[in-house]
Parts: sequence; structure tokens; C-alpha cells
Amino acid sequence: MTAELLDCGHEVSPHTEHTTGYGVDKDGRKLCYDCCARGDREYMAREGKITAYLSDDGKRITTWSGNPLMTVSRESIGSAGGFARSAKITRVWAVDEQGNWWHGRGPGRGMYIRMRRSVAKRRTA
Repeated sequence: MTAELLDCGHEVSPHTEHTTGYGVDKDGRKLCYDCCARGDREYMAREGKITAYLSDDGKRITTWSGNPLMTVSRESIGSAGGFARSAKITRVWAVDEQGNWWHGRGPGRGMYIRMRRSVAKRRTA
């Protein structure tokens, strides 16, 4: 039996009973997880921002399916400030595969995080 191909030309990605093994883009096309991650990287390069996920160990910024987008270099947990002083917010600084620095914040590990590209570019040794 031949596996059905998605709109990207690939088979459904490995998944659990709680996931589908594919994502759907803005045009309704079904894409495998790797092609979804490629689209996320293109969006990051074009727009300079992305909403992604901070891994449970706090070391990576990933896509919703777990594909790595950035490596976290620093993490800070503090007060959200304002009327929500008791709420905690996690701030991170990270580097993408091209050496660009990013910064962002979100509710914590294992949760979403909104990242923006920084002006500074990573120094090469």
C-alpha cells in the first residue's frame, strides 16, 4: 500500500494519536513538518519576527512540531510588571542557524514565545 502524499510532495510526518503529521498553510495546502519548518524559517528571514515555542529544557526555540529554529544563549525570568506584577515572564536571547541574534518573551518553558530579530549579528571567531 502506497502512502498518500501531501501537497508538498512528502508523506505525512511521524506523529502521535493527538497530532495529524502535517500542517496547513494559509492557502489550505497540507505540508509535512519539515516543509512547515522551512516556511517558518522563510517567514523569519522575511519578517524579522515569529511566534514559536521555548523548549521544556529552555535550550531551543522550536516550531510547534518541535523542529529547531534557534539556540537559546540566555534566559531570564522576572515580573511582568504593571497591573500583573505577580505574573512571571520569561525573556530569552537566541541565535538562529544563520548567526542572527533574536530576543523574545513569553510565559515560560514549554509555552509559546514571541521572538524578534535583533539588530546585532553574531560575531564569528
